[in-house]
Amino acid sequence: MTVNKESTEVPETSRKELARYIEELKTKRDLGFNQLCLKADMNAKTLNLILNAKNKRINPYQLQKLAKALHVDYKEFYRIVGYLDSEEIETNVDKSYYEDKFDTVPLFESISAGYGSYNGEIIDYISIPGLKNPDGCYAIKVDGDSMLPTIPEGCIIIIRKDVELSDGDIGAFIVNNEAVVKRYKPSEKYTVLLSDNSKYPPVVVNKGDEFHICGKVIRIIIEM
Repeated sequence: MTVNKESTEVPETSRKELARYIEELKTKRDLGFNQLCLKADMNAKTLNLILNAKNKRINPYQLQKLAKALHVDYKEFYRIVGYLDSEEIETNVDKSYYEDKFDTVPLFESISAGYGSYNGEIIDYISIPGLKNPDGCYAIKVDGDSMLPTIPEGCIIIIRKDVELSDGDIGAFIVNNEAVVKRYKPSEKYTVLLSDNSKYPPVVVNKGDEFHICGKVIRIIIEM
């Protein structure tokens, strides 16, 4: 379950666990306090509050920057503070498509995780470990923050085409000529596309709207 990070205080026990974990990583990477501030583009006061478990509401963007500086998956930080639970972290990646090899998929320039845009030009081909049927997959860079904390802006998502979406799955969609990444919530009367970021309103797809499911998000890649 995704937690409303803007209104929920992080429990002290979770703040202390996060602080211990960051200190362990900092030591392992042989980084001093000031070095970590520079690498994470974070001011000393903010980092000091996090390392001393004093920051009751922790900005998810700060956790992403710290994760990038420490070369770890940001979702582990999110799990510790309660922004993602363990089950959601596991289901963010569809493991049924994994194999022990690399496959090459086309990378498209951008898709909106905001208010809707899509650039259909292939800009590169990237190697991804372990995709069954790579011909049915493609990659897109994400533009926008509507799927935070699950999908950070600027990351790459891997989409599996021609797969049926279940209630709650994250997919790529075209709605009235606008391409978006959202969470799928179907019903008999209409379909609702939800953002994980609470500041974005739902997208309601009514009968008569142009609507196409482009595929299911099966992997999220954070570029370090």
